[in-house]
Amino acid sequence: MLLACNHQDHSEMHQDSTSHEETQALNLNNGMKWKADTATNQRITDLQNIADHFKTITAPTPSEYQVLGNDMNNMLQKLLQECKMTGPDHEALHQWLTPVMRLSNDLKNIKDSSTARKNVNDLDTQLKAYHTYFE
Repeated sequence: MLLACNHQDHSEMHQDSTSHEETQALNLNNGMKWKADTATNQRITDLQNIADHFKTITAPTPSEYQVLGNDMNNMLQKLLQECKMTGPDHEALHQWLTPVMRLSNDLKNIKDSSTARKNVNDLDTQLKAYHTYFE
């Protein structure tokens, strides 16, 4: 699903989530935020808007969680297609993206609402953390 970001093969980032360990905790760049490009920042805003809109649904069904997962994955694909970042900032972005991609992918196949609620809460926390690490 996820295409090349900066013309690199990142298919390994989107394999079955059970085959990957979580990445190590993301840190600031020597006390400073990592630099993200305009397109990346816009797609992160789009992801947050999708998540915020979903939170307006009262008592979502498993199928609504699955739609959220698909919507998030579609936006993640767009983010990676447009990515022009390079170097350490690019690597930090992918470190931040790994749990977002895993959680979004897991939602696509969710069967029970309690697990889905936890995934959405974790996803929301990760999305909000973006601005702690990137500018």
